[in-house]
Amino acid sequence: MKSLWFYYLQSFKDIVSHGTIFTTLILSVLFYSFFYPTAYQAQQAEALPIIIVDEEQSSLSTRIIGQVAQSPNVEIEAITGNFAEAKQWVESQKADGILLLPDNLSQSLRHGETGGIGLYLSTANFLVTKQIGLGLATSVEQTLADYTERFGQVSDFSPALSVHQIPLFNPLSGYGSYVFPAVAPLIIHQTILLGLSMLILVYRERKVELNANALIGMCLAVFTIGCLGCFYLFGFSFWLFDYP
Repeated sequence: MKSLWFYYLQSFKDIVSHGTIFTTLILSVLFYSFFYPTAYQAQQAEALPIIIVDEEQSSLSTRIIGQVAQSPNVEIEAITGNFAEAKQWVESQKADGILLLPDNLSQSLRHGETGGIGLYLSTANFLVTKQIGLGLATSVEQTLADYTERFGQVSDFSPALSVHQIPLFNPLSGYGSYVFPAVAPLIIHQTILLGLSMLILVYRERKVELNANALIGMCLAVFTIGCLGCFYLFGFSFWLFDYP
């Protein structure tokens, strides 16, 4: 009976000599290591559509709208005074968020309150709506802070609830660093499963009798390639594209 080492080495020869198996086990890993990072290279979404509901229609609300319009994260699709109309835009997926400027905004700020500004975001895509929230929060807070400095009874403005976001596992808060680390193990798993199945099928077509040593040697060869693929993806690819 031939040794386990013989079948182990023979499996590598069969993988290299069979183009389909070689492509599945090795070339596909190389391809996907560049395909996914390149597709999500932008990392952050820009110009996300929002609707602004301006109930007050004052100089303050105009300043807020102008400040929001300068944010690269959002794009104002429409300005309306009807909240129900804005809600229909979001429900029909024509917009991803609503910024509500209430009719008592200026009066509320003069009394030292936060103004009652409302931000409504669609949760269909969490990463997208997260970018809208960050863009709007920065623009609105700065405008309100500048406005309240004009009144003596309000010396400082700060939101009622201060939220400090500290990403633990995705410090870049981007699409690529969110998607690829999750997809990489799946790529390795699927290439191992498909490659091993195809290799067994080739032996069956050749009517090669597979004993215990042959099966173990074949599995070890495929798993070795899978481990090398892990080292490549989790080592080189993560380093190359600066993923956490």
